Amino acid sequence: VLGGTLAITLCGILATSTMKSLSASKLKASEMQLARGEEPIRSYVQLARVTLGESASRVVFALTLCASLGVCSTYLVFIGSTLESMSCDATYTADAGTNIVRMIAPNVSEVHWEAG
Repeated sequence: VLGGTLAITLCGILATSTMKSLSASKLKASEMQLARGEEPIRSYVQLARVTLGESASRVVFALTLCASLGVCSTYLVFIGSTLESMSCDATYTADAGTNIVRMIAPNVSEVHWEAG
């Protein structure tokens, strides 16, 4: 319990420090861009391009894309499992209680529920 609490606290401190650093870097890079008459920084990829170069911006783009796809696929799995648990096609046993429809209305037939 103590290890988990310390780990979460450490991760929170690290995330806060990282966000502060990114924000400060964005402000400095945006000031440099505006001084040159260019548009300010609007994304992680632009920040990486200005500060670290083109190859680093490609890496940042790929990692951002992977993170976004991971979040989207996790969301789809969550919605799919939620809908499956509500479906009358899902098996329901009194012990497992996996089907929400059967728990709420155990006497409703599958044909009536799905047609209705």
